[in-house]
Amino acid sequence: MGSTGKRRSWPRILGRQSVDALLGVLTAATFLLLEGVLILVGVQVEDRWANHLRAGFDPDVPYLAPDPNLLGGYRTRCMGRSPEVSIPAKRELPRVILFGGSNTAMMHKRHFARALSRRFERPFEVINLGRSGYGSARVAILFRQVLELLDPDAVVIYCGHNEFVERGFEMDLERAAAGYSLRRFAEWFRSTRTARACLGDSASRSATSSGRIDDPDAWRQEYGKFRGLTYDQTQLFWNAYERNLKAMCEWAEEREVPVLLSTVIYNRLSAPRVSTPPEDLSPEELEEIDRHHQRAAERYPPPFAALLPESEADRLHGNDWGKPGLVDPSHPESEPLPGRRPFQGELAGHDPQFPVQRPWKPAVREWYRTLEWLLERPREDECARLREARSELEGALSIWPTHPRVLYEHALCSFALGERGPETARRFEDAARFDRAPRNGNEATNNCVRRVAEAHPEVLFVDADRHYAALCPDRLVGWESMLDHCHITRGAREVVLELFAQRMVEAWTF
Repeated sequence: MGSTGKRRSWPRILGRQSVDALLGVLTAATFLLLEGVLILVGVQVEDRWANHLRAGFDPDVPYLAPDPNLLGGYRTRCMGRSPEVSIPAKRELPRVILFGGSNTAMMHKRHFARALSRRFERPFEVINLGRSGYGSARVAILFRQVLELLDPDAVVIYCGHNEFVERGFEMDLERAAAGYSLRRFAEWFRSTRTARACLGDSASRSATSSGRIDDPDAWRQEYGKFRGLTYDQTQLFWNAYERNLKAMCEWAEEREVPVLLSTVIYNRLSAPRVSTPPEDLSPEELEEIDRHHQRAAERYPPPFAALLPESEADRLHGNDWGKPGLVDPSHPESEPLPGRRPFQGELAGHDPQFPVQRPWKPAVREWYRTLEWLLERPREDECARLREARSELEGALSIWPTHPRVLYEHALCSFALGERGPETARRFEDAARFDRAPRNGNEATNNCVRRVAEAHPEVLFVDADRHYAALCPDRLVGWESMLDHCHITRGAREVVLELFAQRMVEAWTF
């Protein structure tokens, strides 16, 4: 039989799968050709998507880019909640750079520059690269890049509040990427010049619209991810923190840049968050601990409950003080807050400088009214109940002596009963130290700093926490100096900066 004369199409000759493969190869080749042309002609498009998604966790992502508006200057590109910083070209002035988390970000660089100038009798340039939510891992990445590009004359490291916050951000990113090869391909594709030239800022906008997963610095009440963390696992975080501090000191030493390394001030009166029991406790022992704890809770006076938050939403937060720049004369924030102990020594009469020019949420005054009740000594019937509660807590501690929450509640009972001596302070500190996943500093944090400083005698070590605690009532840093669990007030920040300047003039010359 002769031919029908019909022409056979390419899909029939090659097969559908072969055609799809050929089209894929042609598409990829076209894309690579276009990408190569853009590279050859020098098209530069800022990689906002990739930098936003990684948010400083990737050492290959540059934190600093040349600033087109400053000849020889740089601009940060951290994509966090803190505003980006423009850094001019190096001048003759000594350049001091601050590194750390949100407490560092809130330190006033002008105040520090004036404190340095007053003591050294010459002007200084201070650059604040503190970033909200940054722990030592991201600080270390930023630190190394800054040493290479910004030529600092001295650096100050004040970080340690965010080791578990930072790991929580990483866990979110890992969860977002796990098992999603298409998402990983999309991230790579959006990092190319071709995609960025075509998409512009749309990728970054879509990232921020989807919530915490693509915005690791966004605050969320998700602390349950660390519930169950053991004390041994907690030590791994502190080991990593200590290694990061050590690495930063070594990098600075290689470049002969002086380092000031400081402990962090933390709130002893903030309740610990995670109290995972040791694995060697039997079920019967755990039940007995719970019975003691429950009987103690039944005896607490009603105001006590406010000091024992059961969830993240029950705590006092920095944003309860309102947003910067807002002024509402109808609010009585200008009146002194109740429930504050007076400072002592050189800080007697010290004004902690709470943010009085913002409309506070009702939670602020409610919290401080509870503190006022605590300081005024409860009534006799309430004291009797507190003694009974403390006895029950001692029963729990006889089984598990390092129970963070029970240690805190025991110290709180003693404090309410007027026992404000070293033993009560030690229990508050132990409660913070044994917290399995603290969102503030503690003695474990600061002992890491002390060990690094001891191993590096060339480092200028400042124990800001012990210095400040010595000036606080009962040598116990509490709500007189804190906006929440970890953020110190403006007045406390100024004390720290003055301390840094004084120690620098005693040890260094510029």
